[in-house]
Amino acid sequence: MFLPYAAVAVFAFTVMFNLSTQFDNIIFSTCKECLESNCHRVDKRPCITRYWEKYNFTCYTCDTNFDGIKQHYTEDECKAACTDPEKVCVCDFECYICVPKEMGCWKNWTRCNHYPVEEPTCV
Repeated sequence: MFLPYAAVAVFAFTVMFNLSTQFDNIIFSTCKECLESNCHRVDKRPCITRYWEKYNFTCYTCDTNFDGIKQHYTEDECKAACTDPEKVCVCDFECYICVPKEMGCWKNWTRCNHYPVEEPTCV
């Protein structure tokens, strides 16, 4: 009887975790699809080659996350929108967000790993 209850709890946790996670990219199976996408053509995001069989070409969107926080692809975009002197731009994986400085952990966040030249790598 223990296993079925554990399986239900694990399943429920997995579903809840997935609902709170924001995906900030679009994955394409071919470079051509990525280069023709709105993410690349309209939003001017690079199409980045990934070396995983299921995730070949990625374009980062940096949409508003589930907490309603606007995300930005570049630090400059974030700084332009983050004008409150009590806030700072930090990287949240591939996107920048504007958070209150009083959140003491902001200094420990990662640096976004973007290419210096916004060129597609999957040409």
